[in-house]
Amino acid sequence: MQARTFALWLLLALWVPVGLSIGLCIGVSATAAQAQEAESNVANAAASNAPIGASMEVKRIGLIDLDSVLRQSGGLEKVRQLLDEQRESFQQEFTVREKELQETERALMLEKELLSEEAFNLRRTSFEDEVAEVQRQIQYRRQSLDQAFQKAQSDLRGLALEIVKEVASERQLDLV
Repeated sequence: MQARTFALWLLLALWVPVGLSIGLCIGVSATAAQAQEAESNVANAAASNAPIGASMEVKRIGLIDLDSVLRQSGGLEKVRQLLDEQRESFQQEFTVREKELQETERALMLEKELLSEEAFNLRRTSFEDEVAEVQRQIQYRRQSLDQAFQKAQSDLRGLALEIVKEVASERQLDLV
């Protein structure tokens, strides 16, 4: 729990320097939305024969731009760096593979005159299958990297929401 509390305060410390607006409204006067909610609560209480005063009162509100926090967080940037490194490695690997395929294609074209049509077509088909397999591998790797990035974003969002819940609880916020 101490590590989580440290992470919570670290995240809070990072939010303020990057221009995050955290608004705490204590004793908020009735706004149009609250007035509408109060009317709705009165109508719901009347319909259910519950006492009108039994509705929930919102006194302390916290405001956070979670998307902005995630965009500017160091965690998401680190994930991007790692994925970019993987993409670069993957690109280099397939550049080498592409050069090998080009050499194979050149050799095949040179052998076209020497081979029978049937033998040439067999080798050409084999070459085309190899190219298709490389294309499938490229597509699979790209999808894997995209899915990894989306999962990392989702995990970071979940962690941020947990931290927001803890802060809201510590500060006794009624609404975030």
